[in-house]
Amino acid sequence: MSGSSFLVLPAVFAILASVHASDSILETKGNTACASVLCPAPSFAHYYECCGSSIGECCFKLQTWVIVVIAIAVILMAASIIISLVKCIFCCN
Repeated sequence: MSGSSFLVLPAVFAILASVHASDSILETKGNTACASVLCPAPSFAHYYECCGSSIGECCFKLQTWVIVVIAIAVILMAASIIISLVKCIFCCN
């Protein structure tokens, strides 16, 4: 394994551990009725949840697995940029 993999593994573990035990990463949430409003149909990447002061509005939410994938992609890009900068600073003649 490369040195950058050891940096990414703890971050991935922390993200996965932060998911609530009651939530399944692959679980999609269904239609929700908020007060007198029926929220739009969810997709594989998002769903709607009741919110607002009187719980009468539908709020857009990303599925848990989408958040995890985005977080991992951001961590990998940041690690790649940092490693590239370090290699450029210390290894270039």
